[in-house]
Amino acid sequence: MERVTIMRKKIKKTKNSQLHTPHDKLFKRSMKIPAVAKEFLFLHLPDNIKHSLDYSTLESLPETFIDETLGHAQVDALFRVQCDQQELLIYILVEQQTKPDLTMPTRRLSYKSDI
Repeated sequence: MERVTIMRKKIKKTKNSQLHTPHDKLFKRSMKIPAVAKEFLFLHLPDNIKHSLDYSTLESLPETFIDETLGHAQVDALFRVQCDQQELLIYILVEQQTKPDLTMPTRRLSYKSDI
């Protein structure tokens, strides 16, 4: 009888300074600069949303979330801002991939549920 060993993926806690690629580091650090974050949002959000935001209330939120079932997860950038008298969370995922990922819709849903 052959013995099968199942390897479990360990979730390693990482600090922002321990990101694997320089692109991630650049993006995360850039999004901490209010003027850069504001310009990025203004360039990429739909017109009806970007003109409704009160950019003076734009606040970068921590990227680390601890969840009992999921452990440690990271998002690329998360902001809180006032929009038409309501608090709005804006999540930005910028990811470079070398080939198509058929699991991306599921991954995106997982990221959103972590937030």
